[in-house]
Amino acid sequence: MSGFRMPKKAVSDTLDQRSVAPEAYVGTTTRTEIISNAMRPCATRADYAREIEKLWHEAQAKFLAIGRYLVAAKANLDLDGQRGDYERFVRNDLPFGRQIAHQLRVVAEAVDGGRLAEQELPRAYSTAFLLASLPDEQLRLARQQGLVAPSTSRPQVVAFRRAL
Repeated sequence: MSGFRMPKKAVSDTLDQRSVAPEAYVGTTTRTEIISNAMRPCATRADYAREIEKLWHEAQAKFLAIGRYLVAAKANLDLDGQRGDYERFVRNDLPFGRQIAHQLRVVAEAVDGGRLAEQELPRAYSTAFLLASLPDEQLRLARQQGLVAPSTSRPQVVAFRRAL
């Protein structure tokens, strides 16, 4: 057994909210989310590091998924001739602003377009954006210098760009 324990009341309360009506699904947390985000007991630095790293990798995957949704939204929301629907969507309907939406979208386009591999993305979306926004020749040079990697930090990419 893993030592994982989840208070029954936390799961029960959330599931009770779910059984009321379909509208109750909005704003509630699924059982899977509750369990995956529950804190596990940690006794050592290694235990804490393992759990935090696992959650950080999940967050990275979510950033890429959000970027892919933004790519799809941009492609579809302005199709009906209503220019600006995507911009209004970003401005009015999202929990972040235009700049972050742009960065997430550019990273998703770079991955899905084959310029960057998902497994080589830096851990921070803003660092991944700096790499994704490089012209092809500069990205090739960054790759040769080992900067296209999960361990790459934002200051490293900023220094690389300045050196160019």
